[in-house]
Amino acid sequence: MDVVFERLKKAGFGQFLGLVHDFRADQKNLFGKIKIQIESVEEYQSQNRGIDAIQLERELSLLSKTISRLSGKFEELRTALFDEKLAGIP
Repeated sequence: MDVVFERLKKAGFGQFLGLVHDFRADQKNLFGKIKIQIESVEEYQSQNRGIDAIQLERELSLLSKTISRLSGKFEELRTALFDEKLAGIP
């Protein structure tokens, strides 16, 4: 758990992490981090507006539709492969 925490912290996610070994002992620190996150919501929202969120949402939607379509095709292929009637097996 410590290794993952340190790696995520080094990657820049430290402000979003809370390492808890003992809930009672770490409670004050954890609640402090949660308070900072709540107080920073507006800042994060303004940062997200700077990113082209609409374009990212469109791309995500397009990729989701593609995945759904391909999943349907793969399911059709799977069904056909295991259909004994189509293979001529009585």
